Amino acid sequence: MKLRSYTAWIIGLAVVGCVTMSEPLNQSFKISEQEFRQTIHTIALAPLEPPAGLNNADYVKQSFESMIETQLTRGGYTVVPSKRYEELQAKLIEQSGGFYDIRTGKPNPDQAKAMHEKTLKGLREQFHADAVLYPAFGVFKVSIAGGRAAWHGAQEPIAAGSNEVTRSLTETVFPGSGSAYEGTTTALSLGVTIENLQRVELYKKWAGIQLRAKQEPGGGSRKPVELPPADLLQNEARNQAAVESALADLIPPGASPAAGSK
Repeated sequence: MKLRSYTAWIIGLAVVGCVTMSEPLNQSFKISEQEFRQTIHTIALAPLEPPAGLNNADYVKQSFESMIETQLTRGGYTVVPSKRYEELQAKLIEQSGGFYDIRTGKPNPDQAKAMHEKTLKGLREQFHADAVLYPAFGVFKVSIAGGRAAWHGAQEPIAAGSNEVTRSLTETVFPGSGSAYEGTTTALSLGVTIENLQRVELYKKWAGIQLRAKQEPGGGSRKPVELPPADLLQNEARNQAAVESALADLIPPGASPAAGSK
């Protein structure tokens, strides 16, 4: 198992299965905002596990982690990069021989938990971390109405290759040619969870990125088709907007905007 996969497994934040949208997912602070700001000053970033099948998985990981670090810095927090987290874990795995049960060949939950606790202890002792931010991608079932879907603060037309201008023009010239599909589709979101070093959840929020399944050209009542991995996370503006949305509640009023944001 790769180190990234280990991290996703141990913290329980591997890519989320297809679940129904639920508003409570976006109640960000789990303690008072004042208490959070008074007690959390240094945040360690856990490595992000990209969706399966991406040809540019390393770039996606680095890009999202860099944007997350930028936003946390804007919020006034000291950030421990994921590289330090990974180095610490790799050393612990080397020392302990891993967390697999030698009899079954499967992960041993007790060994994995113990290793994770040692990782948290190392983050506190070596980097003075107060909390860890666990980023994750999740796939959600979302409703479609009027040819578009809205979820976790994002919106997108259901028709592949469409945008607001072309969709409006097409429906003006060819009335009724737009999407008539009113069911559900799947969408990709970015989730961030912040826990203190006692594993108490302090902050959690999801932000929509893009639809995971869209209609093929022709619209009508055709059901959405899952996009190939090559079409995922290619829109830098949408990616950055998702990161900013997921961490928006951590940024104090008046903070300078991040480079490249609008």
